[in-house]
Amino acid sequence: TIDIPQSTLTLTHAGNDDVLTLSSSLIDAELKGKLNLSQLNHELFSAFNKVFPAIQLPYTQREQVNKNVSSQFSYQVKTKELTHFLAIFIPDLMIAPNSNFYGSIDAKNKLLKNTLNSPYIGFQGIDFYGININNEFNQDRLHSIFTINTLKINDSIQLEKLQFNTNGQSNHFESSISWNPNTVNASNISWETNFLEDYHINFLLNPSYFSLNNQKWTIAKASDFTVTPYETHISTLKIERGNQSISADGCLSSNESDKISCRFKNLNLQELGLMLGSPYGLEGTFNGWAAISNTGNHLNYMGDGRITNLFIDNREVGDIFVQSEWNDKLKHVILQGDLAFRGNQTFAFNGGYFFERTKDNLDFELNFKEMDLGFSNAFMDPDILNTISGKIDGKLRLKGTVNEPNIMGSLNLRN
Repeated sequence: TIDIPQSTLTLTHAGNDDVLTLSSSLIDAELKGKLNLSQLNHELFSAFNKVFPAIQLPYTQREQVNKNVSSQFSYQVKTKELTHFLAIFIPDLMIAPNSNFYGSIDAKNKLLKNTLNSPYIGFQGIDFYGININNEFNQDRLHSIFTINTLKINDSIQLEKLQFNTNGQSNHFESSISWNPNTVNASNISWETNFLEDYHINFLLNPSYFSLNNQKWTIAKASDFTVTPYETHISTLKIERGNQSISADGCLSSNESDKISCRFKNLNLQELGLMLGSPYGLEGTFNGWAAISNTGNHLNYMGDGRITNLFIDNREVGDIFVQSEWNDKLKHVILQGDLAFRGNQTFAFNGGYFFERTKDNLDFELNFKEMDLGFSNAFMDPDILNTISGKIDGKLRLKGTVNEPNIMGSLNLRN
């Protein structure tokens, strides 16, 4: 059953202002002033085009705004208990009572302000505590400040005193995001954005640094990004930590020869696991590359990666090599690789996954050669199964679907 919330809507006049008030068990809201609904969209687009003249939304190019009857009003919305209401319509969203959204619009002077204050908002494992957001359009200038006291992501990453700032006018904006100031996890990333003609957008990422769970990475040199309706360019992006690095460079377009290349060098899995809050104790080193291209409006990917000296919860796994390729036109990912334990190949796989097939999405050949099963204990619940040992030999063919796999072949298990 759905309970319809009780509500009262009143319209009154106070001097030259209209006052529209809504009172309900879910929210209280008030709008006060003069609201011209017939041209509000045009007024908002006109204010937007003053700040972003290179974009020029076409709405205001075709319509003339009557400035004698411009909208000028303030508004406020305050939440009450929304848990049961959101559980029906947006079950992943949670908004705390006493969240307050308010602002004002003065269309004639192109002045728009809005503020959001909330003790808590959560969505799909991301939790925001102590939210304060302020935006202001003033003639041709935009200024925004977002502050969040605490941000939690899936209980593995927690950021304190997160702040986002952007300020600029006439197509040029300077922005930054920071968190955990004056701590070991202090981070500050800054960039400039330029909106150019023909819907070209340019980003200049300044030298910056960021840290998650005591793992600090730096962007030592400025890098450049350009996005157009037809191409995406990345120039000299490199993120570093000691001898570890992640880099990207290139162009993505309809030209088959264009590609964006990424390289991963000496990534320490133990540090990455700590940074990302992995539930497993990882050790090892990852090196690899990837290339992304566009063929006939189909995004394609290929790459390979190697993990050396992999340990999971102090259990030796070995060296893993994986080659992968994604064909967007066929919606097919190809995977092949092997596992070597102390220099001897013990497992190899070759096959792929077809995303749009109605059956037999999986198609893999699996080859085992004295593969030690001990490492799988790291993934088991010790209260259910805590000691797996032995070695397996044989070949399997894996078909079917993820929910209903079809495995054919035979394996020999020995101590």
